[in-house]
Amino acid sequence: MGLETTNKKMIYLNISNGKLVYKDSKGEKATADSIVGVIKKVDFADEEYQGQTFNKAKITISDGGDSDYSLQMRTDSGYFRGLCNSLKSGKPLDTVKIVPSLKEVSGKKQITCFVQQDGKWLKHFFNKDNVGDLPPLEKVSFKGKDLLDGSAQINYWKNWLSTIYNNNVSVSASMPTQIATPEVELYEPNFTEGDDEIPF
Repeated sequence: MGLETTNKKMIYLNISNGKLVYKDSKGEKATADSIVGVIKKVDFADEEYQGQTFNKAKITISDGGDSDYSLQMRTDSGYFRGLCNSLKSGKPLDTVKIVPSLKEVSGKKQITCFVQQDGKWLKHFFNKDNVGDLPPLEKVSFKGKDLLDGSAQINYWKNWLSTIYNNNVSVSASMPTQIATPEVELYEPNFTEGDDEIPF
């Protein structure tokens, strides 16, 4: 018994070009292929970059050492959807290995996060043949173009994460409807996007 202090250092991780990007002990940019730990909580925040507002997930991960990690990614990205879809088929409160991935296919970027648990790669819980209770994409018209709006799916994953990690906090009412760009219109295990995550 007695007083205790926890002076854990927070290391911030972003994803760029399929790699985890962070600042090392000298303050210089460094990269890593994966992170292993236990997800402790997930927060969401609206941020702005080059005049565009977007929603970001901030995932706190503990590896049991002297540091915690804040893995940050856009909620409208393949990284986010891939991570959630894989976590849902595993044990989200247990140790996981998260591996971001970027591939070029026919000149387009395919991005996702793979998740490994107990030495096995987790499959996606939802797919084209089994959409379960995942909301469908909604067709909308924007500036004369027909697009597919993935806002309901993003809200589904945000609520699911909040239920698992943040004591059943609902986030659906706080997120405005977002219209997907033409490059982000399909829900696929390795769906195609025109742009990668925000640079570190």
